[in-house]
Amino acid sequence: MSSKRCRESMKLEVAECLEHSLEQLRDIWDEIGICEEQRVERQNVVLHHMRNLLSEMVSEERDLRRRLLASVENCGQEVVTISKELGLQPFQPEEGLTILQLEKSLRQKVESLNKEKSERMAKLKQLKDREQHLCDLLCTTPYYIPSGTVPTTEQLETLKDHIQTLTTEKESRQQILSGTKKKIISLLADLEQGPNTSFERDIVCEEEDSFLLSKENMEALRVLHQELEFKQKENQGIADHLREQIASLWNRLLYPAEERDEYLASHQGYKPSDIKVLREEFARLEELKMQNLKRVTQASREEIALWWDKCYFSRQQRNEFAGFYDDEFTEELLLQHDEELARVKAYYEKNKEILECIKKREEMWKQMLEFEKRANDPNRYNNRGGNLLQEEKERKKINRDLPKLEKILAEQISSYEEKTGAPFLVDGCRFMDYVQMQWAAHEQEKQLRKEERIKAKHLQTENEMTFGSKPNTPAKRRNPNCSKTPNKRLKGTPKRVLRPTGARLAHRKALAERNADMSHAFSTSTISGGHHGPVNSNMSITSACSSYSDFAREFDAKRKNNCRSSSASSPTSLSSSRSRITLL
Repeated sequence: MSSKRCRESMKLEVAECLEHSLEQLRDIWDEIGICEEQRVERQNVVLHHMRNLLSEMVSEERDLRRRLLASVENCGQEVVTISKELGLQPFQPEEGLTILQLEKSLRQKVESLNKEKSERMAKLKQLKDREQHLCDLLCTTPYYIPSGTVPTTEQLETLKDHIQTLTTEKESRQQILSGTKKKIISLLADLEQGPNTSFERDIVCEEEDSFLLSKENMEALRVLHQELEFKQKENQGIADHLREQIASLWNRLLYPAEERDEYLASHQGYKPSDIKVLREEFARLEELKMQNLKRVTQASREEIALWWDKCYFSRQQRNEFAGFYDDEFTEELLLQHDEELARVKAYYEKNKEILECIKKREEMWKQMLEFEKRANDPNRYNNRGGNLLQEEKERKKINRDLPKLEKILAEQISSYEEKTGAPFLVDGCRFMDYVQMQWAAHEQEKQLRKEERIKAKHLQTENEMTFGSKPNTPAKRRNPNCSKTPNKRLKGTPKRVLRPTGARLAHRKALAERNADMSHAFSTSTISGGHHGPVNSNMSITSACSSYSDFAREFDAKRKNNCRSSSASSPTSLSSSRSRITLL
């Protein structure tokens, strides 16, 4: 409705403008004096010009519309193309836009897409330059992005991650190179040698920045380091072995400790020069050994016996080495001792874990026996220093840990026997049999001690029933207020003489009569209790004691006869007790 009013308003304005212009032309024509025919012609010319002007204007506007439509089409195609290159979704303009608005929107979109494309290409070039530098340094392949194409956002992020990975790898390899280079220089110094190959010279002499951190070079660097380490460890092993041999020869030759310490303090390294000196010392000691075969052989025997004890060899296993008892000291005999020593040491090293556990178990066993021995000591309760509580804790700990250790040993020995197919012997028998025998003997010994205590208690009870119990009277306490020296009579005091009174005489007479009755009872009693002799009313206390001694001697004689008869009647019990003692 508004557009229609605009058109009507425009028509009125054009009509008014045309009418005004025609009025002005008529006035001019009147002044000039142009005739009517010429006026008509001139009016036709005006109309013609107006038609041409309007026609040109319409033509120009149509041309503008055509250009706008062409621009819309071109911009639309360009938007689609660039969006595809950038990996973006196709642009969808708003609906209801005029041609001019659509063309403007598409043109602005093309400009923004071209700007983003330029930024991506610039970013790609920057990242590619960094990546190429890292790839040249690490000798690796760059991340592939087709040339002439615009990278997508995902491709740029992937390229960034790839560059970050290469940077991390470069730093890691540089650290490895720096650390390994220092180690290689130190190893070459320890081996007393310089760089022999061009690769070694590149590592030792050149700057680290000029070294290519390729996988091949890093692998070659690792191999070189391992080879030098192997040579160093080999030299260490040779030096340590020479020192062990030298120490063994020193022990056999009874070298002074001061000379040993002085020599070892000045030759602690493992360089080739140190190994050369150690070999010279070993050769010198070998010559001395040949000059002192007997002493060296005897020292070797002591060392072999020590290692036999460590390996818990039985007498039979030790006797298998017949050269141990040979008294003809020759070089061949010494060589046999060296071979036996090497064999026993190898056996110990092979089974070191088991043998150390057995040693620990033996120590715990001895501690357990010691604690049981202390537990049977009646004087242990006189200790007030708190040791009883500590001993009880240690005893419980040993009783708890000893079965666990035996279980671990059983598993280790079982695994050993499965692998080797041979039993593991301790003192000539299998270890678990040895443990069972040890526990059985221990339990039997405890049972025998228990029986002995019971017998001793029964015997004490019989003696107390026969002879009466011995009173345990406490010692008479001394009054601390009393003087140690007896009171002396004061000088000048007359000595008092106590005379028996009538009451005292009567009391003494009653005691004498009671002693006479007791003497009569002892004199008339015998062991069998059968015969009663005449009563002697004048028997004294001395005669009563004599009769009691006779009674005791006769009682002991009869008890011994009863013991002999009981032992003769039961030989089985005696033999069983002897067998128990034999087992212990």
